[in-house]
Amino acid sequence: MADATDNSICPICRQGRFSRVFLQTCDLVTATPFSLLECDSCGVKKTAPFPEDLAQYYQNEMGGMMRQATSDLHLFLKNFLLRRELARIRRSFSPGEFLDIGCGTGDFARIIRASGARVSAADSCGQKPCLLETADIPYYSIDYNNYSLEGFPGMKDGLVVLRHVLEHIREPEVFVNRMIDHGANSFYIVLPDISSSASKLFGACNFFLDPPRHLWHFDMKSVETFCRQLGLTVVDSGFDTIPLVIPSLYRHLRIRKTPQWLYRPFAPKGAIAAVSLPLDWLLPRNVLWVLVRKQKG
Repeated sequence: MADATDNSICPICRQGRFSRVFLQTCDLVTATPFSLLECDSCGVKKTAPFPEDLAQYYQNEMGGMMRQATSDLHLFLKNFLLRRELARIRRSFSPGEFLDIGCGTGDFARIIRASGARVSAADSCGQKPCLLETADIPYYSIDYNNYSLEGFPGMKDGLVVLRHVLEHIREPEVFVNRMIDHGANSFYIVLPDISSSASKLFGACNFFLDPPRHLWHFDMKSVETFCRQLGLTVVDSGFDTIPLVIPSLYRHLRIRKTPQWLYRPFAPKGAIAAVSLPLDWLLPRNVLWVLVRKQKG
């Protein structure tokens, strides 16, 4: 496991140090061990060690799951949530255009476009995601090593959507500033909440840990601290509840190396995970969101 004596300055708050091990866990595919180290100032957790080559972890089935189509029921429920999220954004902002980074299958970009707004999508894959193949939505390949967007012309008065993205980024500060250079003046950020009741209950089996694809583990305090350090004003914030109970059971079974026939029905994007949402309402608010704006001047 990673050493607890990581004395580096926390890049999230620029004050604390990672002084203790918060949790020990592993990647469920390779069984590689990882630790979560906690900042003694802002409380953010970081996965340790950061692998030098993350590509191998995105090329296996867990990485591919992010881009795969979901069950029809899961997609129906997710689209309902996404429409609520778009309405949430519009209550605070009227952006000139949207840029959906880490767009996955492209479902949110399609919903934004259907509302009449200008939107572009970006992810690491060189090919358009499955839901954007026939859509009139520009797609760009992003290099998560240097955060460049190949061919992207920039935008004016733009809002960048970062749904379940920031936790994957090695250098969150550099990444956000690069998006500002591309013309973003506001952001919609959605993250798993490491301090939620469900996260505490499931411990190392919490599906949202997903090491090492998830490099950072935020709560509301740490993400707001991060935004303020970047000169971003928090305009609105809150919590959502999405399926976590069944996905965490899936992670538990995978870690225990149970047969595929046993864990496969509990796949995070499957029908059982979707219909199990009432279970998650017993441990609600497992995802946090913030809407932030670049300060003028």
